[in-house]
Amino acid sequence: MASTGLGAAALAAIGTSAWLATRGFDRTDEGLYLNAIAHPGDDRSTILLFGYAYHPLYVLVGGDVVLLRWAGLLLSVVAIGSLAWVALGTRALVGQRTLPPALRGAASLGLGATALTTIAQMPSTPSYNTLALQGLSLTATGLVLAVTRAGSAGTVGAALVGVGGWVTFLAKPTTAALLAAIVLAAALALPGAWRRRAWATIVAAVASAILALLLGRVSPTGIIDVLSNGLATSTALGGHDDLVRWDAFPLRGTALLVILAAGVVATGVFHLADRASRVRVRRAAGAALGSGFVAALVLGLAAIAVGAIEQWDRAGGGMSVTATAGAATILAACGAGLVTVMVASLVRARPSEVTGTHTVSDRPEPRHLGPVLVGVLILLPPAYALGTNLNLWTAQGRAGSFWVVALCVLLLRHSGASSAPSAPALWTVPVAATLTLLTAMLVATAVAPYRYQPLRTATTPTQVGSGTVRLTPADHQRVAELAALAKRLGVDARTRVLDLTGDSPGSIFLLGARPVGQAWILGGYPGSESAARLAIEHDRCGMRGALLFVAEDAPRALPAGVLDTVGLDLHRDYEVVGVFHRARSSWARSAATVDTVTVHRPRHGLLIPGCSPQLHPDQKKL
Repeated sequence: MASTGLGAAALAAIGTSAWLATRGFDRTDEGLYLNAIAHPGDDRSTILLFGYAYHPLYVLVGGDVVLLRWAGLLLSVVAIGSLAWVALGTRALVGQRTLPPALRGAASLGLGATALTTIAQMPSTPSYNTLALQGLSLTATGLVLAVTRAGSAGTVGAALVGVGGWVTFLAKPTTAALLAAIVLAAALALPGAWRRRAWATIVAAVASAILALLLGRVSPTGIIDVLSNGLATSTALGGHDDLVRWDAFPLRGTALLVILAAGVVATGVFHLADRASRVRVRRAAGAALGSGFVAALVLGLAAIAVGAIEQWDRAGGGMSVTATAGAATILAACGAGLVTVMVASLVRARPSEVTGTHTVSDRPEPRHLGPVLVGVLILLPPAYALGTNLNLWTAQGRAGSFWVVALCVLLLRHSGASSAPSAPALWTVPVAATLTLLTAMLVATAVAPYRYQPLRTATTPTQVGSGTVRLTPADHQRVAELAALAKRLGVDARTRVLDLTGDSPGSIFLLGARPVGQAWILGGYPGSESAARLAIEHDRCGMRGALLFVAEDAPRALPAGVLDTVGLDLHRDYEVVGVFHRARSSWARSAATVDTVTVHRPRHGLLIPGCSPQLHPDQKKL
C-alpha cells in the first residue's frame, strides 16, 4: 500500500512538472540559461559555468527547449533518487532493516521527485541551481558508496565524488568550495581503508574537467580568464555579490512555532514508542508521527495561502509566495524532526553497522559512521544556498531533499527491527508530506509562474529554438514578430547581439542569435553601467557586426554611452533596421507593460581598435 501511494504521488509530481515545462517562456533568467547553454563560450565574464555542463545535452536534444527542460527534470529526479536508493540500502544509515525492493524503489522515486522543489515557480530550463543540486547528489551518493562498500563499488563511489565535485564547481564555485570542506571534514572524521580510494576521486575529477574543456573547446587558462572577468564584472555590478542573504524567515509567529512543535512531537513520540515491542504501541506511534507531519503540512499550507492572498491584495498582483513559504515549511518541519531524532539517538545510541546491502566494508569502521554521513546530508542544503544571492532560508528549503533523505534514514534506523505490518511505512510519512507540499507548490507555479502570465492561458504552440513551446496568444505574436525580423535581417548562428534593454536576454535566443559579452548584461543595478562596460571590453571583438537592442524608456535599460568602451557611438555608427515588442519583466498577473525595442545595425566600414575589420552584412552577399 505504501509503495503504491508513494509511487503514485511521485509520478503525479513528475507529470505536473513535465506539463509545466511545455508552457511559458521567461525572457530574463531563462534567457540567460538558454544563452549560456546554447553557446557557453560566448559568455566571457561569468562565474557560472553551468552552460559547459548542459551544452552536450542541448546538442543531444537538437536545441528543443521542451526536451531540454524534461531532460533537466529527469536528471534531478534520478540524482536524488539514486542517492535515496543507496542510502536506504546502507546499513550504516538504516540499521538491520532490509526493505522490500518495491518499497525501497517507491520511496527512492518519491524522494527523487522532491528534487523538483528547485524549479517550483522558477523557470523549468536547467540552470546553475539545478546543476548544483545534481552535483551535490552525485557527491553524496559517491561518498556513501566509497565509505561503506568494498571492492569496485567503493571505487566507483570514490570516482563519483570527483565527478560530483567538478559538476558542482561548474554550477557554482562557492557551493563547490563549501562541498570540498564538508567532504574533507568527513574524511578526517572517518579514518579507514576507504581513504586509499582518493586516487579514484582525483582521477575522476581531472578526467571530468578535461572532458568538459574538450567539449567546450576552451583551455584551462581560458576558463581562468572567464572566471576572473566574471568576478570583476559581478563586483562592479553590485546587488549580486552577497554570498549569504540573511533575509527574514518567510514563516513567522504561531505558524512557525506550531510547525516546529509538530515536527518535534511527532518524531519524539515515534522514537520513544519504538522502545516498546507491542504492535499496538508502534501503531500509536505511527499515528502520532503521521498526525504530526500532516498537522505541520496543513498549517504550513494555510499560512502559505493566507500569505499569498495577503500579498496579492496588497500589491495588486505579484508572484505567489507559495513556493517561498513551501520551501520554508520543508526547512522548518524537517529541521525540527532531524534535531529531535538526533537528540534521541544520543540518549539511545547503537553501534553502527557499516556493511552495505550485499557487501562488507574494507575494515571495521567507527560507530559514528552513520551520524557523520547523516551530518553530510544535513550540511548539503546550506552548501547549495551559499552564493545563490537568494533568501538563505528558502534557498536551503529548495534543496530540502537532502534533509528528507536524512530524516527518512534516521526514522528507519530507529524504528527497530520489528516486522510489524505497520512499522515499515512509518518512516515514509515525511516523503508523502513533502510530495503533498510540492504538489501545492507546482499548482501555484501554474497560476503564478516566474515572470510570465498564468500557464493555463499559454495555449498557442510557438516555435522556440528548434522545438515548440505553448505561449499566450499575445506572446506568440511577439515571438512571431521576432522570427520575421530575424528572417528579414538574415540572422544566423553567427550573428551577435548586444542587448541594451537590460532585461531581455531571451529575445536574443528567440532571434536565433548569440550574445556579446555576457549571456545577460543586467540592467537596473547600482553598477550596471560599469559592469556592462567591463563585459563589452572583455569581448570587444564580438562587437564587430553585432546588432543592438535598444529600449531607452525601459526601467532597466542600459545607456547607449557604454558603446564608447570600444570607441563606438550609437548615432554615428549604427542605423535602425527594425523594431519588435516585448512584455516588460514583471510578477504581475495582469497584462504586463509592452516595450518597443529598436534594432540597430552597424554602418559600413565600422572599425574597432585592436580587432580586424568586419564586413557589413550587405557586403557579404556580393
